[in-house]
Amino acid sequence: MGSITSEGDEVLNEETVLRLGLSGEEIDLLADRKQKELQIRESAYREGGSGCSMRAAVKALRLHQPARIVVAVPAAARRACDGLASEADEIVCLPEPESFTGVSSCYKDFRQISHGEVLDLLVRASQTGNQASGMR
Repeated sequence: MGSITSEGDEVLNEETVLRLGLSGEEIDLLADRKQKELQIRESAYREGGSGCSMRAAVKALRLHQPARIVVAVPAAARRACDGLASEADEIVCLPEPESFTGVSSCYKDFRQISHGEVLDLLVRASQTGNQASGMR
């Protein structure tokens, strides 16, 4: 139905909200819950999906006044890329397959992974990167 930034900005898919018949109060409750979850994950993942998720990310980045924002994705619906064109400075997206049904259809294995698995992968990647550069 949409995405939220860690700063609390919301990007809603209005069609989905209408189809689900959600009230403003229900959206606020969901947004509060998701924002808390996002802040916890950002803190853990960064140590410091949909077009809606990317639009929310671009919106959050704009608050930091970068010189330029380039969005690059390996797979996306043309409509999602077109929707980002007015928000990012540049969009790089591989051509979508003719029968694009979702990002997951472009991968052999696109299963969801847990928060713990993400943390483990980030730690391993960090250790690998430090070893490659001679750091420990």
